[in-house]
Amino acid sequence: MRRASPVTHSPYADVPLSELTPEEQYDRYYTRTPESFVPYTVDEVLRSVYHRDYQDDLSDFLNAGVRCFCTLEGDLWNVSSVVVMTCRFVSTESILGQSLCSFLVDQVVEAKLRWNLLDRATGRRHKTEFSVDHLRLRYCFNFRPDTLSCDFVGAVRDESESMFVTRPEEIRLNEFLLPVMGPEDYSFYADTLRLSLLHLMPDEDVALDPHQMLCALGLRVYQGAFEDEDILGEYFFNHGSARVMDPESGMPGRLPMDPGSVVISGLIDSPGLFASTVVHECAHRLLGTPFFMLQKTQGHKYCSYMSKRKGKKPGDEKKQDPLALLEEQADLLPGYLLIPSELGKLHARRLFRSYGKGSRRDLLLRLVRDMASFYGTTKTMACRRLIDFGYTDLVDIIRRNRVIYRVSEGEAMAEFVRSAAFRESLSCGEYVYADGVFCLDLPRYLSRDPSGAPHLTPWAAAHLSECCLPFRRHASDPEKEPGNAVCKTLGHTHSIVEFAAASGKVPTTSEGTALRQKLEAMRRDELRLSESFNAMTCRLMKERGVTVEKLAERSGLSVISIKRLRTDPCRFFEIEEIVAFCIALHLPPKLSQLYVASSPAKFLETTDMRLYQYMMLNCYDLPMPVVNRKLIEAGAPPLTSLIEGYDEQGRALA
Repeated sequence: MRRASPVTHSPYADVPLSELTPEEQYDRYYTRTPESFVPYTVDEVLRSVYHRDYQDDLSDFLNAGVRCFCTLEGDLWNVSSVVVMTCRFVSTESILGQSLCSFLVDQVVEAKLRWNLLDRATGRRHKTEFSVDHLRLRYCFNFRPDTLSCDFVGAVRDESESMFVTRPEEIRLNEFLLPVMGPEDYSFYADTLRLSLLHLMPDEDVALDPHQMLCALGLRVYQGAFEDEDILGEYFFNHGSARVMDPESGMPGRLPMDPGSVVISGLIDSPGLFASTVVHECAHRLLGTPFFMLQKTQGHKYCSYMSKRKGKKPGDEKKQDPLALLEEQADLLPGYLLIPSELGKLHARRLFRSYGKGSRRDLLLRLVRDMASFYGTTKTMACRRLIDFGYTDLVDIIRRNRVIYRVSEGEAMAEFVRSAAFRESLSCGEYVYADGVFCLDLPRYLSRDPSGAPHLTPWAAAHLSECCLPFRRHASDPEKEPGNAVCKTLGHTHSIVEFAAASGKVPTTSEGTALRQKLEAMRRDELRLSESFNAMTCRLMKERGVTVEKLAERSGLSVISIKRLRTDPCRFFEIEEIVAFCIALHLPPKLSQLYVASSPAKFLETTDMRLYQYMMLNCYDLPMPVVNRKLIEAGAPPLTSLIEGYDEQGRALA
């Protein structure tokens, strides 16, 4: 098959607005990155967009430039020609501090070369030599939106001439052109930006002016109105549109946004939160622009990236997702910019010494307030930086005051299996798992999407201790306590958490719980005496208007099995059938527990049984295929054959 000829320009470069019709101008405003967005690497862009072939590029370069060859014995020979026998791509190398108009990227390749040599005296072909070399094929991108060109510059044979060696002070980029940074890199890069961009001297211990940073980067800022109140700001890498506040009328209206626009939520009323949000969006501009312009060459003309908060699958945290890395870096860099490492550490030390005697807890909380006030940032960011400076006591102090930890559903199921106290608290049926916490199932705290999945309301998200079951910090080794949930602390490390039970700030009391248990026990006794299991099955189906055939379709149980649940008083039913019946009818926890208590089936003391119990108590609103998929991901057999993504014969659906 004949190879495609290389091209220099991406077909997705922007056409100037002046050359477009009004309809085309409207179509030019694109959407935000969707959940299905799959980023492209430099290697993929070079091959698929610009039709570059590494073997051809290297062959052209070597045959055009190489004049002599030195053998292992040190003899010099003239070169007749060079044949690139194989050329294997190894890695991508690039650095951050480059102009977008001449952005250099090296593709490291391993090439097997055949050198056809000539005798220097006679000029006749005399011998052939072979070599295996690591070379850097250098490409120059122009990432201007209206250009998006790429040219092959040449090959770098000596590693000492690589960008990593010639410019060691610059931040390295990965194959997606995203920075590779550790704590020392954040600190060095932030200090460099304070000096070069904001002209703050290394010994100038002052707060950063967010407006000055916007001006230095040439960004335009707007006051916006986001539909999601959790979103504080947005940076536009490409053309887009946003709801911004009209300064005259004070009402929001949708306006077109050009690349380099920043929209800040109009709900922000704290100067510290405003500063940290502005610097967060500026960090997207500094760290993410090469990445997004690389994606634009492939045709991904998304205008911005909004943080993903929901929909992560178990195991996703183990993979390095480029968009997650983009958001993580934009979260961390502002702390180093707003509170510089060396000056901030000295300032905190002077403040703490000036306080004199007192409770260490009170002194540290005062230090957080004073640091946030001096540097014009939030208490959360000040606390995070103080932990970086060595004030690790703050982790325990803050968590003691605010003991609500967010845990994944897999970690919650593990804690449900391990902790009897946790199982007892969920059995009351008042709490539902939503967005990483177990929240009271009340309209003020929870809303449900069209699929029935619960989500925290803005009020609940701001008042977790009022409506959520608490998890507290646990000092045990996670290897010794595999059931404990793991979640992020305020610093860069992780801590172990477990359900706090009665010691946490829960809106229930031990007396109220005891009374509730007594009343529920009395009610269970009355139901057992007054209604048989079969009669209860018929009544529950009748109350919900579900026929036998409809229930079979929902649950995955056979029609015969459901009829036996209704009419056979002597049959022993599997607990899986009982749980599937409860979930298919969406029975709330209290009612499903009564139904199980009246049935001949019982939960055994096994891990699988506890996972079934967890699903019955906490996932009763979800469809049966989703519940079965969660069970499989937790390593438990499904209740029925209805599994999300598979047909009833276990074949994966397209």
